[in-house]
Amino acid sequence: MLMKKASAPALITALLFSVLVGTLFVDLSTANPIMDQKPIYREIAIQAPQSNTYNLNTLLLNFTVKTNFNNCNCFFSLDEQATVKVEEIRFVNQTLISNDAPYGSYVEYVFEAETVLPVLSDGAHSLAVYYCAWPLGPIPANYEFLGSVQFSVDTTPPLVAILSLENKTYVVTEVPLDFTISEAVSNVSYCLDEQDNVTITGNASLPALSFGSHNIVVYATDLVGNTGASETITFTVAASFPLTSVAAASIASVTIVGFGLLVYFRKRRH
Repeated sequence: MLMKKASAPALITALLFSVLVGTLFVDLSTANPIMDQKPIYREIAIQAPQSNTYNLNTLLLNFTVKTNFNNCNCFFSLDEQATVKVEEIRFVNQTLISNDAPYGSYVEYVFEAETVLPVLSDGAHSLAVYYCAWPLGPIPANYEFLGSVQFSVDTTPPLVAILSLENKTYVVTEVPLDFTISEAVSNVSYCLDEQDNVTITGNASLPALSFGSHNIVVYATDLVGNTGASETITFTVAASFPLTSVAAASIASVTIVGFGLLVYFRKRRH
């Protein structure tokens, strides 16, 4: 009997300790919901820039992020330089997604982001976008890579040089138009005497020109829309002096002179 009475307090103490430990475990689990957090889902779609060549030095970065996290902190890195925070991010909508493995049922949040990229030099560029819920350090610490794009910038117009015309006088009414262009182009045209442009596909012959002064400029547009122009060539078209007229005039002069001498000698004889 004494042993049973002595074990009762021990049993009560053990039960109390068990309840206390269980309470602690429950509290720890409640205080650390991250232990029970579902996998984070991200999906990015970069609308601009695309994998193209642009004829602008200033471009917009525009993209959409879908995630199951109601926070969107995004950064970009241009040409592998330091990351820059995207300031203009707005919430678009949210949708309940049911039983979508491996994430289970979750709320999908959609965000749109837009920012102006720094002034770009001509040439190739690379752009990477990152997500970070709590930015604490440089890449890769705490940053999640979302997507990237490679693109080019070309703001240089093609060089155009006219070869067959100079600032001089021509005695023919049809003159050739020969020129060179420094790169591949989508359109070539010339402007004669400040009239409407005439589209051509390569070297050409100008139409019959009137006598007098003329000017011409050749334009070329490259594959991304940059247009270059040649220097303005001013030239003159003059009438050729016909040889038949010269010969006839010479014969007429000889005849007149001969006739004059004949009259002179006849008068001397009298």
